[in-house]
Amino acid sequence: MRRALAFVYGVVSYLIFFVTFLYAIGFVGNLVFAIATTAYILIAIQLEERDIVSIHGTAYEEYRKQVSMLLPIPKKGRSSQVGFR
Repeated sequence: MRRALAFVYGVVSYLIFFVTFLYAIGFVGNLVFAIATTAYILIAIQLEERDIVSIHGTAYEEYRKQVSMLLPIPKKGRSSQVGFR
């Protein structure tokens, strides 16, 4: 154990700061990935819905009024038989 610590402290003098730095890089990397992925999804949904409306017209627009876009949140006045044909 002593030999391992001597090796580690021979490479970096502030081990706790180094580990914290590595953690921060990982957190920031994950945060950037999460933001970029969310932005991509929101943009892709808009483009996809534009294409679907151009193909199916008002039928899809009525469906879209009844069903939540991304999160399963019930809308007011929604019937139990919601579907898109």
